[in-house]
Amino acid sequence: MDQLKNKTLFRQKLISSTITIIFLIVVMGIASLFALWKMEREYNQSLLKVNVLKNISEQLSLAQLNLKSVDQEWKNLIIRARDKETKIKYKRLFEIKVLAFQENIESIESDNKIPLLALKDIDNLKKDSLIIINRYRDLLRAYESLSLTEGVLLDKKTIGLTKNIENKLFIMNHEIIEIYVALQVKVKNDFEIRYYELRQFLILVILFALFLSFINLFKALRVSSE
Repeated sequence: MDQLKNKTLFRQKLISSTITIIFLIVVMGIASLFALWKMEREYNQSLLKVNVLKNISEQLSLAQLNLKSVDQEWKNLIIRARDKETKIKYKRLFEIKVLAFQENIESIESDNKIPLLALKDIDNLKKDSLIIINRYRDLLRAYESLSLTEGVLLDKKTIGLTKNIENKLFIMNHEIIEIYVALQVKVKNDFEIRYYELRQFLILVILFALFLSFINLFKALRVSSE
């Protein structure tokens, strides 16, 4: 009778141990899934910010390059264009570069979903660049027929007009790159920390489940041996 009772107790302990392990595995699974979901959501949000900053940096670089091209096409127009066909060609290229520059600035404004100190003057820069571009256009209308000497003199009067804006674009881009790199490092470090914490949590739960199973099994063996 006692032997039967011991077997029953042993079976109950085993069932209890099994239920405990299953319960902990379920809890561990639910907690892990929630932690992974949260990690993925935060990672995607951070990645979105990184991509926005990357795109802004690219557009700032292109804006700087296109503004230099605007200045270069202006020089070509007033110095190299000696006939009507060449003037039309360089004027078209000038306007193409102007449009490309303006599209870069508009892209920066539309992508700037993150408040950034580095871009606080982007609207003023846009206005200043338009003033310079319109000045180029006004000068060109005032000097429809330029001799080579007149073109060189006009070029000297307008030299460095875009330099200030190019410098501002360069400074903005440098600041954005610093923010971009810092955010990348932060995202990487945060992900590694969260991954480490999740791994430690899983290890602790597994060890705890094994500990409880060992205790239940030990008690069951002790009961069965009595």
